Amino acid sequence: MIRLHLDRQGWEGALRVFIENEAGSRTKNLYDQRTLTHLGTVEVSLPYPYPYGFVIGTRSGDGDCVDCFVLTTMVLSSGDTVGEIGVSSESGIRRNAGARAK
Repeated sequence: MIRLHLDRQGWEGALRVFIENEAGSRTKNLYDQRTLTHLGTVEVSLPYPYPYGFVIGTRSGDGDCVDCFVLTTMVLSSGDTVGEIGVSSESGIRRNAGARAK
């Protein structure tokens, strides 16, 4: 589990998640995380339990964007962007609009 620490006073922003792989799929889609260009696919041994992707504009220890599952019953397709998940250092999670855009 990764915790996001938003400890800078007065910080406000929004997290957007790009969906790479659909729930129930054994197909792993490969995307350029900077341009969001689809690069190809590979098969994995187990299906993804939830939509899986990455948080746009972040960097993890390996230099890639921070990976995440989106815990939802909504049908999210590869290439969808889920946002905005608004965050405020004063009030915690402000909203989860659940919007998606292609």
